Amino acid sequence: MNRQPDDLAWDYIRLSPSIIANTHYKPLGSNTFEFVYLCTLPTLNVSNSADPPGSFHSSDIFTPHASIPHAWKFLGRADDRVTLSTGEKVLPLLMEGRVKEEPLVREAVVFGIDRALPGLLLFRSDAATTLAEEEFLHAVWPAIQAANKTSETFAQIAKEMVVILPAGTQVPIADKGNMLRAQVYEAYKEKIGGAYDALENASAVGDLVLGAAELEDWMLRLLKDELDMKVEDGVADLYQMGLDSLRAAQLRGSILRRLDLGTAASRLTPSAIFQAGTVKGLAQMCIALREGEDQRSDSSEEHQIQAMQEMLEKHSKFDEYQPKQENPKKKPTDMVIVRSPSPRSPRETSPR
Repeated sequence: MNRQPDDLAWDYIRLSPSIIANTHYKPLGSNTFEFVYLCTLPTLNVSNSADPPGSFHSSDIFTPHASIPHAWKFLGRADDRVTLSTGEKVLPLLMEGRVKEEPLVREAVVFGIDRALPGLLLFRSDAATTLAEEEFLHAVWPAIQAANKTSETFAQIAKEMVVILPAGTQVPIADKGNMLRAQVYEAYKEKIGGAYDALENASAVGDLVLGAAELEDWMLRLLKDELDMKVEDGVADLYQMGLDSLRAAQLRGSILRRLDLGTAASRLTPSAIFQAGTVKGLAQMCIALREGEDQRSDSSEEHQIQAMQEMLEKHSKFDEYQPKQENPKKKPTDMVIVRSPSPRSPRETSPR
């Protein structure tokens, strides 16, 4: 219905013109939208929102076709979104749908509620039963990367946050065949918690030892080549240059795999990278960890104190208040009446 004979996009619904005129599409990010039915729709007899007044927010999430107007693909429900500890909302269906296209994957489930960054549970298909974890991850990682390219930065999956479950692991399924997200989180909460614990408590395996200047250059190249961050120099603010939770986790993993950080490597957490603030501060932090020095007086603390002092100086300057002198002759009831100009003849073209 409402589809042309040469239109082969069978998995996209087509709205009739009478529905289109009375429907609003609320953007949710990543080219996804929630259908909102307006009060002008004749068949609408219930409302659950005053934005706009009398409307009904369906919680149904769709994505539009790239070239066919008014063609929409259903992705899922808004209830399926994963809210991170940062308040960002991840729509997992795009990631899960792309990864499940791989023959080796039976089911994919994004997790990360109340966490700083999301992760991905992968259930193997029968075709992946004999593959080792590294082989399996190597085979499906291009699909995850492809999904990452179409996702918001905060919703992208780092390789360290992919959890591969053993072959034959059961997926909680409803009678209709749908995956039960809440039951998956409950059934595999230990695996999910273990992924975050491993991220926070990972130990270093690298053996690269560099001096301060060499280490700064190495980190600048690493940020450019692997994290696609063009950091100007060692003193540029990493957060302002695009460092987020995902990139902090990726940067940490790269450092741990290559640099020698001694026995204190577990102290290089994603939050510590944010606290370092700059490449220079991060390099000094890594050297201090390797040499077993106390981090309480490192440059990251100095950087924070300096930043606070600069903010205090910037926001502590106030102009002296100068009260306006009231006109004693002017009465509160005085009004200025603006009259409409009278029609002019064609000759009156110059302003008065």
